[in-house]
This record gives sequence, structure tokens and C-alpha cells, in this order.
Amino acid sequence: MKKTILFFILLSFAQASAKAQNLVPNPSFEEFDSCCDAQSEINYSKYWTSFGATPDYYNACSSSIYCSIPDNFAGYHYAASGNAYAGLIFYYQTNYREFLGVPLIQPLLPGHLYHVSYKVSLAFTDSIGFNVGCNNFGVLFTNHQYSISSPPVLSNNCSLNFNGVITDTTNWITLSGDFISDSTYHYLVIGNFYDNAHTDTSRIGHGVPNGYHSSYYYLDDVDVSIPEGVPLFEDSMIYTYPNPVSDILTISKPDRGKYTCLVTNLPGQVVYSDKTEINGSYSFNCRALKEGIYFISLFGEHKVYKSKFVVKH
Repeated sequence: MKKTILFFILLSFAQASAKAQNLVPNPSFEEFDSCCDAQSEINYSKYWTSFGATPDYYNACSSSIYCSIPDNFAGYHYAASGNAYAGLIFYYQTNYREFLGVPLIQPLLPGHLYHVSYKVSLAFTDSIGFNVGCNNFGVLFTNHQYSISSPPVLSNNCSLNFNGVITDTTNWITLSGDFISDSTYHYLVIGNFYDNAHTDTSRIGHGVPNGYHSSYYYLDDVDVSIPEGVPLFEDSMIYTYPNPVSDILTISKPDRGKYTCLVTNLPGQVVYSDKTEINGSYSFNCRALKEGIYFISLFGEHKVYKSKFVVKH
């Protein structure tokens, strides 16, 4: 929930200007190894794969009703750009969800601001129960590679969450926001990370006789990049002592203010976090940390302080 709040605070600073390199490979699903001919073939699109259940791949190269463009089993829609897009279920009555994921071209850098966006359009086929709009269009940055049989847990939290219910079946809706990375994340995951109790829906059809209904969306043009014109934090070094440390580590000389403190290990995993107000120095206990090399970052309003230290018991 805290990360969702952060999204709304930063949204007003998003820029519409040109952006730096998109870190998402094959962002509009144009590149493929084989032309799709059935459902659940997201892995045919280069670099993309299922991170939970059976998301679909669509391409104009196909003549199959299951995955052709514009006419396919889920509805009728042209691509937002190019000749391909993906499709996945964001809501179903049994808390069933579909997720798709991709390795980033390079990992995110802690303390840097990234602009994140993708486009969705609601697929409508009343006869198979694709007749409900929903909210909670999520983005998760992670270092864990999920799979078809091992999806993310519906924790009601993610890196960015777009809260509005979308019922437009004609136009592509662009969802965009900004994210300050707190780790060296390697993977991007897209889906609804909230359970049904925390997901809003809006019915647009009558549904099938057995009453099943779900929210299925086409997805296109995924982007993760550092916006030009948006100032990044100024990085400054801080002094940590003692170093190596076995118990209490002290950080000195940061400017007075409110900070988020993050400690990461060499793989980029967050092993300690705290929000505090600092006036001259800050200390924390390292006794629970394993021996090794660690990185500490203090995220302030306009500055990030960084340092490296060694834990040795």
C-alpha cells in the first residue's frame, strides 16, 4: 500500500517528453520465435513468458481464431502499435489470475526514478464470460523468476498499482506512473496482485448461463525507462564506522531531514529498511546480518547518500 501511495505522489511529475532507452525487450510483442496458432502461447513472443497461469499471445501473422488480429476468441481489436499484443485475465471469481513477465535489459539502479507505462483495452465476448471491467493493473519489479505453476502471491501490494476501473473495449488506455527503485531488480511482472476482496469490478454484459464472469485485457507497448527532463537524485557518499562492523554501525554527516534507509546485500536483496528523521548521524544494529559486503542508501527528499560496509562477526 505504501508503494501505491508513492505512485500517486509522483504522478504529477511525470513528463511526456522523449525518454531514454526502454529497458523492456520486445515491448510491443512484435518479435516472435513462431507464429501463434493456439491459446496460452505467450512464450512464442521473444523474451516474454508466463509468470503465472496461461496468458495469451496474439499476432496478425496467425490465421487461427484463437490468436489472430484483429478477430480472435477474446474479441476484436487491432494492436496499439505494430501487429501483435498479449492478453491476460486480471480478475476471475475464484481469485484466479494470469501474470506475464520479462527480464529487463539491465537491472534497475537503487535510488533512480523510472517511468513505467503500458496500454490495455478490455476484451469483450459475453458468451464466454469476458464481460467485466476491473481495476488493479499492477507492476511488480522483482528478482524472483516466477512460472506457470508458481505465480506471485496475491499480497494486495506491488511496485505500482493503477486503481481505476477500465471498461473501454474500443480504445487503448495508457497507464503510466513513476517508481523509485529500492533495489537492483532484474524482472518485470504485469498482472493484478490484489485478491477479489480488494478488487473493484463493473459488469458490462449479461454473462454465460453458469454465471462465470472475468476481466480479460489486451496488453501492448510496455515501457520502463528513465525520463529525460525529470531530475534524478543527487548521490553523495557518507561515512560509516566502524568498518568492518560486528554490531552497531553509525552513519555520519547526512543533511538533517527525513530519510528512508535501505541496506542491500551483493545480490541486491533488501535486508534492512527503516524510515526515520536524521540530525547529524544514524545508527542501526548489524548483529542479525550474515558476514559479507553490504550497501547502505539513505533516500532523502532531494538527495541519496550511499556507502559500502563489511559485516564481520
